Order: sequence, then structure tokens, then C-alpha cells
Amino acid sequence: MDKKDNLINHLKQLTEAQLGHGCHTPGDFDKLIIRIEKKTGEKISQSTLKRLWGYVAYPHSPSSNVLSILARFNGFSDWSSFCKTSAGHVENPVAESDSDFLTPDATATAAMNIGDRVRIEWGRVKSCTIEKIGTETFIVVSSTNIKLRAGDIVISPLFSLGKPFYAASICRDGHSAGAYVSAREKGIDSIIRITTGED
Repeated sequence: MDKKDNLINHLKQLTEAQLGHGCHTPGDFDKLIIRIEKKTGEKISQSTLKRLWGYVAYPHSPSSNVLSILARFNGFSDWSSFCKTSAGHVENPVAESDSDFLTPDATATAAMNIGDRVRIEWGRVKSCTIEKIGTETFIVVSSTNIKLRAGDIVISPLFSLGKPFYAASICRDGHSAGAYVSAREKGIDSIIRITTGED
């Protein structure tokens, strides 16, 4: 898998995070088509999405126009902008034994309860506390020394120690602020989960 394939897969992951679930059925693609058109004003056919997601066999790469529409759906200006922003965060394929996306210290946000809070800290003086309000969706309760601020809506499927703090989408004051990444160099230092009913 080359660098472009990695970037396309990353874009698809962001898109699924925006949708709130994976794309595995024709109904999933129909929902995505509606969401894309509502957010961007642009249309992608179901057959195009099925080919992109590998739901049907297709030997060719997706067009830059299709990728740009998905990039705009995720808050970027176009495919080129997405590549420039994401290139440093999409690593080349490595041996399977080196993979650590699903480490024991990772917190899968879908498994959390509505109302649960998580405090994430990195870089000694940077942190945020977020509260779950929907599937992989959080509201920022408080933040320190970062660009996120109280009231921002954050979509993030996973938090993991030693990995960057990444959000597929940020909504601020009813408007998309695009994707967000922080703790790029050394990753998250601390994840403190506060379950419903705890102080």
C-alpha cells in the first residue's frame, strides 16, 4: 500500500467517524450521500462510494474530484489540502507486529456512556475535559493552552496514550472548524476517565 492509498484510507476513516459508523451496506452509503450533500452541496453517486470503499471491485484510483468532495465533507478545502495536512500523520505501512492502534490503554469512545467525561493531558501544560453527548461525539467542558474551547463539539473514535489527540471533526458555534490534531510529537500523556455518577 503506497502513501496515496494510506491517505485515502485515512480520509475514509474520517468520513466514517463523521457518519458515526462504518460503510458496509447500501443503506450506509445512502446515508453518507445525504450527509455529504447536506454539508457540502455536492453529490457523489452510490456506485462511486461503493467502489471507493471496496464494496464492489474497481481497478482504478478514485478521481481527485471525488476525493476533494470527501475532503470538504471533513472540513478541508480540497484533496490537496487534506494531503498536506495529513501527510505527517499517516505513516507508511509497517510490519503487523509493530501495529499498536488497539493497545490496552486505548479508550474506545463508542464504549463509553452518555454523560461520561474524559480528561486528556499532554505536554505538561495542555489538557481538555470532554463529555460524551452521542456516538463518538463529545462537548468540550474545559481546556487549557490548546485551540479547543468550551462548547466545541468533537467527534473522536479513540484516545490512546502516546498517540496524538485527534478529532475527525470540530463544530464551533454551529459551524464546522474542520479536523483537529494535537500532541503530535509525543502523544497523549494521561487519560483520566470519569464515568457517569463520579465527581
